[in-house]
Formats: sequence, structure tokens, C-alpha cells
Amino acid sequence: MNDRIGRHHLERLAIVYVRQSSHKQVRDNKESRRRQRALDARATQLGWDKEKVLILEEEKARSGSSTAERSAYRKVSELVFQNQVGIILAVEVSRWSRDSVAWQMLLRDCIYSNVLLADEQRLYDPNDPHDNASLGMQGVMAEYELRIIRKRMLECWWEKSRTLRDLSRDWHRLCRGPGHRIGKTPQCASAKQLGPHVPEIQ
Repeated sequence: MNDRIGRHHLERLAIVYVRQSSHKQVRDNKESRRRQRALDARATQLGWDKEKVLILEEEKARSGSSTAERSAYRKVSELVFQNQVGIILAVEVSRWSRDSVAWQMLLRDCIYSNVLLADEQRLYDPNDPHDNASLGMQGVMAEYELRIIRKRMLECWWEKSRTLRDLSRDWHRLCRGPGHRIGKTPQCASAKQLGPHVPEIQ
């Protein structure tokens, strides 16, 4: 057993937090869910009894960019505040939160309640200055990564929209070119009609 884990930790719950970011991930990426739920085995390897391991999973796809409508996340926070949690496990920091402010609040509660954190490779003690700094930076990077992904996806969407608009304009010009009667011009869809909706970014 890791020397960071005390008896008081083992007497409390080991919570495995599971979150899927999008409906597409819920539908197509079954392996992600299995991988997250498999952390219950890691909890028992670290010394927790099986009856002390609790899996909390968001019922629907939820983005990590906000804590809104994340009932499982709120339950984790409540149990931490009530000193019922010894450790929280997730595959990576971004599963907990991609909002650095919410992440810092959770870290603060874990410090006050002496709660450990763990991913697939490492065990963290938020009360340790080095671990706290590492976790804080991971939270900042998780939010930064989300913002970069959002920026790139929006840029790609606008570029596609401009391309469709140009194609629509050229098609109208072709329809009205020499040798064509305007009255028989086929109806051409606008770029707005052709373009996809902006994808929800998680």
C-alpha cells in the first residue's frame, strides 16, 4: 500500500468518477466508459474494500467546461464536503473538470477534507505542494486545451461556410450565364442552408 494512504482514507469511500463528453462519445466510444469504470479495480489495488468503492457516473453526456447539470459531480462535491471520501479516481484531470475555477474549488475542498486523487498512473495528495502545483497546472492545461479545440473547430466551420457560400454564388452565376433562361434557373441553396450546425464542443 502507498505510504500516502492512511487508515482514515481507507475507512472512507473511494469514488470513481465517470463522464462522457458528448452524445457521439456515449454512442460510439464504449471503450472510454469501460476504461473509466475499470478504475474500481485500481481502488481495490490501492487498499480499499470493494464495498467502499462507489462509481458515480453522469447519466447523460456532459461537457467538462461547466458543472451545470452534472449531478454526479455535485454528489462528489457533497460527499467530499461531508468528509465521507478518502480518494477520488478518474482517468485524467479533464474528466473532473475543464473549468480551472471549478477545479481549484474541488482541490481546495480535497485539501480541507484530506482527500486523495488518483488517475490511471499516479496518486496525488493535494496537501503536498508539488502534487498541488501539478494538479493545478493540469487543470489549467485542460481548460486551455478545450479553448484551443473550440477555436480550431469554429475556424474550420467558418471556412467551410465561406466555401459553401462561394460555391452557391458561383452556381447562381452559372445558372444565369449565356444560353440559360432565368425563368428556368434551378433553385440553389444558400450557404446557410448547406452549412452544418456549429458542433457542440466538449
